Amino acid sequence: MNHQAAFSKFVCERNIERYERMLHTPLTNLERDFIQRRVAEERQALAQLVTKNDANNHAEANRSVFGSRSSRLFHVNLRPRSAGRYGLAA
Repeated sequence: MNHQAAFSKFVCERNIERYERMLHTPLTNLERDFIQRRVAEERQALAQLVTKNDANNHAEANRSVFGSRSSRLFHVNLRPRSAGRYGLAA
């Protein structure tokens, strides 16, 4: 996760905590509805950040494993060798 995404995630989490604390105070119905909408918006933004970050991490992992030159140099053959190759055939 890059620094900007980490900071955005931190801000969303703190905003949610702050809004939830505010919901435990005396509020009018209008204020309560507004804060509940803000909590929902922050949770949605946080979910999008996490989803985007997971997708980016997955793409980076695939690039580093499958796309790098070094990973192509070390090819492993998983097919079994024939027994006759080393004089073990009957």
